[in-house]
Amino acid sequence: MGLFLHKLGERVSNFKMHTLWVCLMVFGSCILSSCEDAIFSLKDLDNTSLGVDAKLNGDSWSARRPSAIYEGGVLRITATGSADDVLKISITALQEGGEYSFGVGEDNFASYVSGSLSYNSTSSSEASGTLIITKVDSERKVVAGSFSLKLANQIDSSDHVEFKLGMFGGINYVVPN
Repeated sequence: MGLFLHKLGERVSNFKMHTLWVCLMVFGSCILSSCEDAIFSLKDLDNTSLGVDAKLNGDSWSARRPSAIYEGGVLRITATGSADDVLKISITALQEGGEYSFGVGEDNFASYVSGSLSYNSTSSSEASGTLIITKVDSERKVVAGSFSLKLANQIDSSDHVEFKLGMFGGINYVVPN
């Protein structure tokens, strides 16, 4: 009887270990599928329905119908979120693969307005950021890229907002005559 219980214990233990491995595999697959969604977004950045997505102070933020204008060597992107908050980004010398810095003394500029609060990339040494242009289609006039920004309040520079994991894709830009 003792040998039977010992063998039964081994089988139960093996079953638990097998179940644990299956659970870990399922959990890992779920995590990878979440990453796959992000990878899908990166692969499909020229899709005109993507808009702008980011984490704003840790919460999801998006703008479905951003607009852009390319004039005088400056690309200006305007993205309005669902709460009528507005992110504006201006970069100079648009080029695919270009990396652009934001902060005091930089040529590039970003601002965010939410209600009566206004934040930007030049009002404090705490403000900073980068933007990378991953795709420029000059024939279709479409731009895509990624960004992260820390913008300081114009009145109280200790107050700031942070955009992380920012991506934009399929933003059509206008070139005025």
